[in-house]
Order: sequence, then C-alpha cells, then structure tokens
Amino acid sequence: MAKLGGYRFFAVTDFRECWAGELTSDYFVSHAKTNECWGARPNYKECNDDAETKCVGRPYHNYIYEIISE
Repeated sequence: MAKLGGYRFFAVTDFRECWAGELTSDYFVSHAKTNECWGARPNYKECNDDAETKCVGRPYHNYIYEIISE
C-alpha cells in the first residue's frame, strides 16, 4: 500500500499497525535508532536490520522500512 501511495518509507508499530506519510528520510533516520523492535510471529525475538525475519515495532516504537525502486 505504501508503494502504491508513492511513499518511500513506511513503519510497522505496535506489532501490527502500518503507517506511511510525507516525511523526509532525515526524520526517519533520526527516529530509527531503538532496541524496541522485534521479529514478527512466531519468534518475537529482538530484531535489527541483519535479522532473517521481518521486524515490527513494539507499542510507541516504529520499525522503519525503505522502499527501494526497481
């Protein structure tokens, strides 16, 4: 949905909510550093950019994805 909307970034927060908007990459970089992100079900282990699973943010924390153009 974010890609169809023309957004470059989207975030997953509260384990399930997806958000996208007209924010700059500077905003996302400044808000991206946290240890409050976890792997998606079924493992729910701490997650980072090197994880093999998709990541989600805990409540009030965003795990941010960047859409790379093909």
